[in-house]
Amino acid sequence: MDRGTGHHRPAFGFGPRARVDDGSGRSDDRSIVASIASQQRRGWVFAWAVLGNLALLGDASHRMLDAAARHAGSSTWPTAELVLAVVFAVGFAWGEGHHALARRFVPMLVERAEALRAEPPSWRDVLAPLCVAGLVAAPRARLLRSWGLVVGIVAMVVAIRALPSGIRAGIDLGVGLALAWGALALLRLAAARVRAPAIVLRTDAR
Repeated sequence: MDRGTGHHRPAFGFGPRARVDDGSGRSDDRSIVASIASQQRRGWVFAWAVLGNLALLGDASHRMLDAAARHAGSSTWPTAELVLAVVFAVGFAWGEGHHALARRFVPMLVERAEALRAEPPSWRDVLAPLCVAGLVAAPRARLLRSWGLVVGIVAMVVAIRALPSGIRAGIDLGVGLALAWGALALLRLAAARVRAPAIVLRTDAR
């Protein structure tokens, strides 16, 4: 909240600007309608941001599940490998898919997509999928977290190459399921936001 004006600042470094009421406590209805109309016209930005990330998640999930099938076919499945494969598959699918993606990353992504839609046209529209994922035009802390996640994923992919085929199959399966979980959560939340009507809240001075 801005200490000088008492209004909330835009989230993530970009978003709708705070609207100042006139002295009577009434807001400018025409400006509200114009703002809603502008956001509706810029719905393509929201769609591009969401669909771009949805395509990335879907493609990565397909690749990981395909790799899991290949590694599973080349393993002799000793008991230890089978147990570890199941543990890794369930752990990654639940921990990363539900907790990391569906509950944290996806809501952040959709909220940033809505904030970007409310902004005037800019270069960020072209890079909307990267912007809303926190990889471009984001606060320093978000940039560090997002790029740290990317580096961590790459490092994990390199590290698991030395593991037995069965364990690699379990990890690939878990990651593939987690990514698919995240993609479905993104599709569901974005669809819900699109269907939701625009709601304007007015607080009159008493």
